[in-house]
Amino acid sequence: MSLPEPIRNSQVLRRPLLAVSRALFALLKTGPALLRRAVYDAMPVPYLVTGRPEHFVVATADKVIGRELFLHGEFDFAKLQTALAIIEREGLPRPKHLIDVAANIGTIVIPALARGLMQSATAVEPHPNNLRLLRTNLALNGLSERVRVLAQAVGAESHASLFLTESSTNSGNHSIGRTGLPVDSTRLDDVDCPHDGALLWMDIEGYEGHALRGAPNLLSVNTTLATLKTRVE
Repeated sequence: MSLPEPIRNSQVLRRPLLAVSRALFALLKTGPALLRRAVYDAMPVPYLVTGRPEHFVVATADKVIGRELFLHGEFDFAKLQTALAIIEREGLPRPKHLIDVAANIGTIVIPALARGLMQSATAVEPHPNNLRLLRTNLALNGLSERVRVLAQAVGAESHASLFLTESSTNSGNHSIGRTGLPVDSTRLDDVDCPHDGALLWMDIEGYEGHALRGAPNLLSVNTTLATLKTRVE
């Protein structure tokens, strides 16, 4: 219910109301994790902007990736940093191009570019809602020109129709199945992107083997492969 016009426009009340609002927002940023989690779960709006140092628009219905970004500022990015540290430890060339398969809303590709760990990227994402947020978040962080976004799934064949079984609470848990949302697929070998000196990063819910069947040429060059399987309770 909206406040009466005189209250909303009151010069006397404006300053204390702004002070209270700032205090509440500060508590949401730095308060106890249990309180912040409860606030996120009770959020009355469908989207919010969160994350640090990068910024992400997240769907509040996402109780895994969106919530982790709200609570901790990033999601799973430490795993990419670990992979790059292993590459460096083994004396391998540092990848310059990231091929992010199932890029979701940009939680890996955006910090990888924004923090100078990669020069460019190809982001592959089949789910339309994730895709809209991915493009929004790339623009929000000023990275749209450095990332080629493909609205596809990957599999053993190109120009095939696959079905995406959707999760209502985890945008990263959509998986290829026998029924669901129809999505177009492509072979990784048919993706127009740099192969030499690239890092292939995948988290596609158990469908990695099918994707790699479509990537013999990609894997025959100097491409580093990292498959990621994460379960967040």
